[in-house]
Amino acid sequence: MLSIDDDHRALIESGAAVSVGTRSRDLVPDALRAWGPRVSPDRRSIELFVDRPNSQRCVENLQDNGRIAMCFVNVETFRALQLKGRCVEIGDPGPDDWAWIERHRTAFTEATVNIGFLPELIRNMWSTQVVKLRFVVEEFFDQTPGPNAGREIVE
Repeated sequence: MLSIDDDHRALIESGAAVSVGTRSRDLVPDALRAWGPRVSPDRRSIELFVDRPNSQRCVENLQDNGRIAMCFVNVETFRALQLKGRCVEIGDPGPDDWAWIERHRTAFTEATVNIGFLPELIRNMWSTQVVKLRFVVEEFFDQTPGPNAGREIVE
């Protein structure tokens, strides 16, 4: 089983842009933005939050087959990771989760403002209602543009 090192954890838990991809049993893809990614203490799973109003297909796909992929991209440097795995939990956020979500949203907003976006535009990207997802990491790839893009990372 893979374990996430400190360097990769720093990118995952930073103000990175986070996208979640799932698929139906008929291989129809679905993608949406996610917030508040947090690496578990054992470094083998990640939890994050997707906006509930846009999550119906994502949740249905995960309930059907559990397959999930995520991308984490530093919007200022384009350093990027892709993780693939199996969803093991779908639920509501706990009371301590909102501070973590807001910390990520603030960091993401600051990063995007640094590259020229207005904070009001970024704020319109999220909802105040979220679904919590937790997944076990099974595959890990460097997706930073350049000669190593697509290289599997073995931790």
